[in-house]
Formats: sequence, C-alpha cells, structure tokens
Amino acid sequence: MPVDEGTAVKIERDILSYLDTVKKERGLTDEKWGEQAFQGSVNGRRKVQNLKRPQSNGQPQKLCIADFVRLCSVLHIDPARVLSKALEDNNL
Repeated sequence: MPVDEGTAVKIERDILSYLDTVKKERGLTDEKWGEQAFQGSVNGRRKVQNLKRPQSNGQPQKLCIADFVRLCSVLHIDPARVLSKALEDNNL
C-alpha cells in the first residue's frame, strides 16, 4: 500500500519527536546527541537541529535511513521497533 507524502512526513515527524523525547529523558543535549550520532561531522548539533526545523521553503528536512539509524543507535533504541510503532500509530 503506497504512502502519500503527507503521511510520510507525519511518520518522520512522529519518529523525530519520539527520539527527541527519549534523548531528553536520557539527559542528552542536541549537541551531545549530534556529536555521538554524526561522529566526524563538523557540527552534529546543527544536523540534529536541521532535522527538527523546517527548511527555508517551509518543508521539513527528510529523515534519511542512515541518520535515523545513527540517532537510534546513540539512544540504544532498536530502529525497527521505532519504525514499527510509528507505522502502527499511523494505521499502516
């Protein structure tokens, strides 16, 4: 069953919201989370914040699979479970 663009964006936003909640519960800042998730990147915090904010065109930045897995890994969360829950919550 194909997923329309609006639903796909909602799923990505739900996932980022959940991960941000877990990050806060674990006492991590965006800076620490970004540094650990995007090791070797010049500014991991900015990468995290860019995922959470709309771009200049008003659209949210897409959450790529590699970034999703990195962000989950730092939080010691199974990305498959996070995705499964997000799909279930959106009746997919």
